[in-house]
Amino acid sequence: MDLNKIHSHLFDREYMSGVERDQTRIKSTGEVFTPNHVVKTLLDDVPQELFSDPTKTAIDPACGDGQWLAEILWRKLQAGIDFKTALSSIYGVDIMEDNVIECRRRLLCGRNDLKHIVECNIVHRNSLEYDYSFNGTNMT
Repeated sequence: MDLNKIHSHLFDREYMSGVERDQTRIKSTGEVFTPNHVVKTLLDDVPQELFSDPTKTAIDPACGDGQWLAEILWRKLQAGIDFKTALSSIYGVDIMEDNVIECRRRLLCGRNDLKHIVECNIVHRNSLEYDYSFNGTNMT
């Protein structure tokens, strides 16, 4: 998959799309995702060499549909890190199972051969109680 297709898969989407969210759900869960332009602006303030180091990891303890993680994956890919290595260094936790499913789908960019990575690294748990082992025993 070329970078243009990956970018399209990660970002050609409406804000908070992919999961049905009514006002009751949003009110009870506090789900409000960070808009793409804000994610980009904030990540611009992070030392950019972190995105080119394949040993650096990123975690989002309230990953939602992967807004932050998608941008981090994209920056790692642009820095020359191969897809599998970049994906393997990204972790997320979310309390809503449908968000986890959507985040996994989004980050995979159609690479179902790497599904085992997101099943371990993106988990459906309460981030305040999770042990952060990411060992595959807490898959949804």
